[in-house]
Amino acid sequence: RMKTTMKAKYLVGCDGKQSHVRTAMGVRYQGHDYSEIFLLADVEIPLAEVERTGFDKHSMHIMFDSPTGSLVFFIRLQETRWRTIFCQKGLTRDNLTPEFIQRQWQEFCPAPGPFVPTEFKDLSFFEVACKLADTYRKGKVLLAGDAAHCHSPAGGQGMNTGLQDAANLAWKISSVLKGHAPDKLLDSYELERRPIAEWVLSNSDAMFRGTTSQTSAAFNFVRRMFLKVVLGLAPQGSLPPKGF
Repeated sequence: RMKTTMKAKYLVGCDGKQSHVRTAMGVRYQGHDYSEIFLLADVEIPLAEVERTGFDKHSMHIMFDSPTGSLVFFIRLQETRWRTIFCQKGLTRDNLTPEFIQRQWQEFCPAPGPFVPTEFKDLSFFEVACKLADTYRKGKVLLAGDAAHCHSPAGGQGMNTGLQDAANLAWKISSVLKGHAPDKLLDSYELERRPIAEWVLSNSDAMFRGTTSQTSAAFNFVRRMFLKVVLGLAPQGSLPPKGF
């Protein structure tokens, strides 16, 4: 096993929610874990099968089951390649099989039922959390992306938030290294990016809890109407902080 030693003026930890850099900094990662588990797979579906089941009408399909708090998600990646996600409490790695996933499709997909895949690829099991680092910087060491914040997939903001962290921080470190700005400029990174992370975590947490909560059929009807109509009329206060 090779060991490499490097010297640098600054270190940025972009090593994910299990960040070793953050641990070495002694920075706490505070928040909560979700009890819901995700099973993910990419599947190959013949075009005729997609058309037979009516899945060709849209590129994304989501099914909620309020009594169990379950979620089935399909998104078309390429012509015959689809990604599917099944989310439910209490799942284990033993459930990560094509047979189990297809049984959930049969249970939750409305008539004429789910399509029949010809191949399953890249099955994965993952857990999610909603957490934020106490600080983004300690001296010459900084955090970005999931090392600084993590949340559920709800809202689809994870990758964008991390990339924007990097864009905000990169030019500042470059300016300091070139002598165009003082080290104090790096303090503005957390001041500008932390409010965005707090907003994303708050909104994704509310969306995820609302989507996966176990509720009555009446509440499920109201929730569907909310997702279809109200989200398109979001008030100004629900939008991200400006200027960053």
